[in-house]
Amino acid sequence: MKRLSRINLVQFHVYEKEQIEIAGNTAILGDNGSGKSTILDAIQLVMTGGHGNYRSFNAQSSSSSASKRTIRSYLLGTLESKSQDGSVDEVLVRDEAAYSYITLTFWDTKRETPFTAGICASASQSQSDHTVHGLFLLPGVALEANDLTEYTAAGELPLAWKDFEARANKRCRDAGRTLIVKDGAEAYVKALLTQLGSGRARIDERSYLRAFTKALQLRDIDGVDKFVRQHIVPTGDIDVAEFGIQIQQFNELRALIASTRQNIEELGRIEERYGRAERAIERHASLMGLAAEYDYEAAAEAESDAQDQLTLHADTFEAANKHAGQAELKLGTIRPEFEALDQECRTRPELADRAKDEKDAERARRNCKRTQEQINVRLRAQAEGLTHLAQHESNDEHRSRLRRVARGLHDARTDLENTNRDRLLEHVVDAAGLLKTSIKTLRADLGDATSKRQDAQSRLKEAKERLAAMESSGSLLGHNSSRAANLFRDKGIPASPICSLLRVTDPAWQPAIEAYLGGQLEDFVVHDDREAEAVRAIREVPAHEAIYDVRVAQPRHLQQHRDRTPGPDDVARLIESDNWIALAYVRASMRNVRFAIGEADLSRHTRALSQDGMVSSGGGTARKRLPPKGQLRIGVRVDEEELAEATREISRLHTIFSEAEQAERRLSRLIDQIESGTSDQAKAEVLQDLEQFSSDTEELRLLEDRLSAAPSQSAQELRERRDAKKKELDTVDKQLQEAQKEASVAEANIKHTNERVQTCVSARQECQRMVDQAQAEPFFDAQLADSERQRIDTELGNVQAPTRPGGETDHAARARELAAHAQGVHDRAVTEARDELLGYTARTEMDCPPLRTGWRPEAEDALDDDFSADSDEALKSWPTAWQACMHWARREKQILESSKLVDQKARADSALTEAKNAFRRDIAYKLNEQMQLMKTRLHEMNRMLKSCKPFSQGERYQFSYKARPEHADLRRFIEHVGQAGEDELPFGDEEAGASAHAAMERLIEMAEQGLLSDDTAPTVLTDYREFYAFDLEIRVNDKIVNLLSNRTGGGSGGEHRTPFYVIAGASLARAYRLDEAEDDGGGLMLLDEAFYSMDQQNSTAAVEFLSQRGLQLIMAAPETDRSKISATCDTVMDIGREGTTPWMHITHVKSAARELLASDDPHQQPDLLEVETRRVENEQSRQTTQ
Repeated sequence: MKRLSRINLVQFHVYEKEQIEIAGNTAILGDNGSGKSTILDAIQLVMTGGHGNYRSFNAQSSSSSASKRTIRSYLLGTLESKSQDGSVDEVLVRDEAAYSYITLTFWDTKRETPFTAGICASASQSQSDHTVHGLFLLPGVALEANDLTEYTAAGELPLAWKDFEARANKRCRDAGRTLIVKDGAEAYVKALLTQLGSGRARIDERSYLRAFTKALQLRDIDGVDKFVRQHIVPTGDIDVAEFGIQIQQFNELRALIASTRQNIEELGRIEERYGRAERAIERHASLMGLAAEYDYEAAAEAESDAQDQLTLHADTFEAANKHAGQAELKLGTIRPEFEALDQECRTRPELADRAKDEKDAERARRNCKRTQEQINVRLRAQAEGLTHLAQHESNDEHRSRLRRVARGLHDARTDLENTNRDRLLEHVVDAAGLLKTSIKTLRADLGDATSKRQDAQSRLKEAKERLAAMESSGSLLGHNSSRAANLFRDKGIPASPICSLLRVTDPAWQPAIEAYLGGQLEDFVVHDDREAEAVRAIREVPAHEAIYDVRVAQPRHLQQHRDRTPGPDDVARLIESDNWIALAYVRASMRNVRFAIGEADLSRHTRALSQDGMVSSGGGTARKRLPPKGQLRIGVRVDEEELAEATREISRLHTIFSEAEQAERRLSRLIDQIESGTSDQAKAEVLQDLEQFSSDTEELRLLEDRLSAAPSQSAQELRERRDAKKKELDTVDKQLQEAQKEASVAEANIKHTNERVQTCVSARQECQRMVDQAQAEPFFDAQLADSERQRIDTELGNVQAPTRPGGETDHAARARELAAHAQGVHDRAVTEARDELLGYTARTEMDCPPLRTGWRPEAEDALDDDFSADSDEALKSWPTAWQACMHWARREKQILESSKLVDQKARADSALTEAKNAFRRDIAYKLNEQMQLMKTRLHEMNRMLKSCKPFSQGERYQFSYKARPEHADLRRFIEHVGQAGEDELPFGDEEAGASAHAAMERLIEMAEQGLLSDDTAPTVLTDYREFYAFDLEIRVNDKIVNLLSNRTGGGSGGEHRTPFYVIAGASLARAYRLDEAEDDGGGLMLLDEAFYSMDQQNSTAAVEFLSQRGLQLIMAAPETDRSKISATCDTVMDIGREGTTPWMHITHVKSAARELLASDDPHQQPDLLEVETRRVENEQSRQTTQ
């Protein structure tokens, strides 16, 4: 059996934290106001889930305060305090808020396993009602009070719900079970009864709640008939409203016949339009499948080309490594030979002196070149400055002078060795003077040159960032997004742009979707839960380099969109992704954006998008600029040509930057020269450089003269052998370098081509997936696709490779173009058919479910088996609304054609008469069926009552029912129907009697007038209980001595109260299905003011009866009833309180103590009275004898 063993209370009424251990039947004893009902109400909250319809706090209290008890007042600990003037004030144990837990732990004595049920709720002074945070079950876990609290700096406090839920989850996992949490009271009670039951029979939660609550209200019983009617026998439930609808339908049949022919013709036109739409969508699906096949063939060819390239690069790498090895072997032989010859040359004086002269000559040559360059730099700067000024000079004479001096400087530069020194110095002086007077112009020009250099530098930086982002993300991104991608890469944060994670299933809609989403496509999904790092990285970028308008998708913000599936009319259904964050991000942005075909759709929907970029949102409609085909971003990967173009752009910008930088540098040097001195200083510096140049030139001439003398023949031969060996060494070394370079390039090409092969494999696999997906479409037709292929191949010739890797072929583009046209034909046909169908349903006042706003298709296997293929609910098995509409129109047309209603008027009249007679029979049959069920139920209850021990004066109880005479004729007719069967009884007025006939004819009249409903129908024809009066027979020695209805109201009160305990207990035991549990279930019965005014014998007998039914009793009673109750209990709980401080003492009564108490009870030990009687008689006899 499953028995309650522990009660935990945290912040409930006056209890802050209490763990109560009980066993078996338990008595709660105390004075009035001690809190007996409080503990019962806490248990009741858990057993009913706080269900508002089945809540009975302080059930047996006769005071007016009983109605004031609420869950909120219990949580806050509301007490009443009477003042001296008689007024009642409220005292709060918790003056601000309460966070409460109540748990019950049950122990399965058969399996030695526990389970805990409980409720978590809170209340505060600022709120008028309580809040339930959780109704929970922990299979396999026995919670303690300490499991519900935690220690903090503020002391011991109840756990927050989320913290408790986490702790409970862990406890259940440790026990190998699963935590159960329910939102509603009924769902929770159902789960609780599943744990409490044996598993052999389902416990009906409503029957349980009704019986459980009634057991708390046994003090005040209105009457036995009402009690049995409401709580023992089944309720009646006959639906008469359906008959009213049926009669109305027959009356409307004649009008329907008149309009049938018109409806058939109109439905035929609608069906034809939908047929055209179906053929168009079949062509669209077949062409899209064909386009996918073209894409697959191109991807497969690209993969084959990449594999060929990989093989070629591998061969090149192998050959280069072989040549490098051969060159290294040669170098190993040649280098020692060269070093020996070189050493011999160094040791011969003649060659050593000559080597020194060659070295000095080289030094002199460098000095000449350096000095000449210094002069040239100065002269070039002056010449360019003068030329620059001449270009902006408006005075012809001055411009001519500027050009003349510039030309003289230029001529001197070209032949510095032979130039006229004096003339050159004149030009230098003139140039310095002219430039000095134009310093402001030069500074302004320097500013322009600096701006151009900065602009070129910025553009070059952006291009490099864009290229780096393209390489890392594989997508074409804007400036800020490229910077963000590079930032994430540098920080080691894995991130992908949204556009790289998406797919659009219909390419015809991709431009419109990208135009709608705009910059959101360049936002980022950050992987590995590192969103916070990404946000911090963007935030820490200095203000002058800040990255603006780039978002990081936040998964927590998108949870509500994770499992939300767009409807068939939502554009978002065309977007797919393997990354749920990216998919939820764009679907959230495009939520409720509907497909728009024409202006009517753009007007009808508050958010809509058309294929040509028309958008309705924000109360208006506007057009979006569609991106060109080459600039689409969703699902597009950067290819080699785009990377090469980006690299070329960087090279071009680098050239522009270098030129701008040089121009800036020249102007800067020129201005520095001008500002650093006068014309005379410029002249002196040039003169000094010229003299140095002459000195270096003369030194070089003398060295070259000495070197022109030929060495001796032996020295010359030695030198030639060394030079020849050096040349051979350099040649082989060059061959080695070239081979190594070729190997390195080949290795890089192998790596790159390997990546390309992988990309091609992925692209081919993706294309294969798209082919499989397209060919799995229900409208795909392989034969039609083959026919369209022949047509396109004839039109365009052989398939040519796409212009760029991953791009589409002309054949695929043509297939998609034709598919888009077919889609347009389909959309127009659907719109026309839908408009006609709307007109048809409006005229006929029919309901076509797929036309409803918010209608959604469902998977066919989600439909119940009860639905036929032709039911309205079965329309949800169609994947789209227009198909469901077409099927609905076709079905309606077939129904009308097959019904032949035009010829059915006479038969319709006959059917109406038969329906009335069938309804008469149906009501009678159902009433008889319910009568038999009631008799069976009472028979089972009586069988249970016979098994219990007699109560006081040897009384036993049996339910009885007596037919009411005023309904005798109708009851006999109903029984006749039940004996004959539904379809066998011929109906006539004489069969049922005048009253039955009148009642049924009134039903039919109300149905024809449209007034019939479950509330207006005569109860004698809808509730079988109206035919009987219920009572409880009181029997002694199996003879009826009285009826409970006669006894109620007289006697001590206990005489008539005992049977109700028996009735309530029997009803509750049946609700728990304990008769079928076979010691494997459990049942709890709460009794407030237990056995009020009943004597010891009846109380003991009632407890024994209830216990035999398998019920565990929790009984609250005043202290004065201790002797009557405690002898039947396993646990006695004495409670009380001093102000707001409660106290409790629990006594566990062992079997020996129970036997001792029972040994003194004459009702349980009848021989005690006989023994005592004989003792008294013997004593009296002795006294008489004496």
